[in-house]
Amino acid sequence: MVIIDRPELQARWRRTVYSTITLVAWAAWMYLWLPAITLVAWFLGYRRFVGEIVAPDGGIILRATLVYLLIIGAMGLILILWSRYNVFRFRGKTRRGAGEPVSDREMMDRLEISPEHLSTLRGSNSAFIRYGEDGAVLHVGEAADLGA
Repeated sequence: MVIIDRPELQARWRRTVYSTITLVAWAAWMYLWLPAITLVAWFLGYRRFVGEIVAPDGGIILRATLVYLLIIGAMGLILILWSRYNVFRFRGKTRRGAGEPVSDREMMDRLEISPEHLSTLRGSNSAFIRYGEDGAVLHVGEAADLGA
């Protein structure tokens, strides 16, 4: 079974964590849209939103803009410094490479499948292994067989 299509197969705590993360992400996304929503409401005549956009003193807007520019500049500088640090630190080093080849015997032992099943897996672009409750292999086939 594919867990993505069957969320009830996930543990309750995992579904709760994923749902909470999703809710927080959506709340953050909505919060980012608040200035645009406020601006549209202002243009549509909802004057109570004026206090959200226009400050009573022009100096406040100027100071806030300068603070924002300083923060953006500091964040940009930190990002550039971090990038340069990583270029300096990892220049000429290749840490990523191909893994060690896995023998057919290791593959069969790890997946607990037979040589026939292995040839089925190798001969397919997209394949699956269906295991039973006891962990024994029930079926090996191509992705087209998933509905069966």
